[in-house]
Amino acid sequence: MAGKMKRTIEVQEIEASDDIGYVWSTVTTHIQATKDQVITTIFKDITIWKRGTDGAWQLAVTSLITTPPLRSRGSRDAGSARFCNLVAHFVG
Repeated sequence: MAGKMKRTIEVQEIEASDDIGYVWSTVTTHIQATKDQVITTIFKDITIWKRGTDGAWQLAVTSLITTPPLRSRGSRDAGSARFCNLVAHFVG
């Protein structure tokens, strides 16, 4: 079925000190592009958290680096491109 996606997150490292912390993880997605084609992409993710004045953790910055998609069945050019994507959200 086209359009289905499975995502797994493997935490590599997690650390916190006082009002700041981070999580380093590997995110793997499997997207069913067509009946015969599954596209797999692996992201390296670092997320920085900041403790708010109310004591709750808030997202400060997240950065994703994608590796080339793995070659999938039915795909001729998957894995040929390398992407870097930076997504940032700063807490005021």
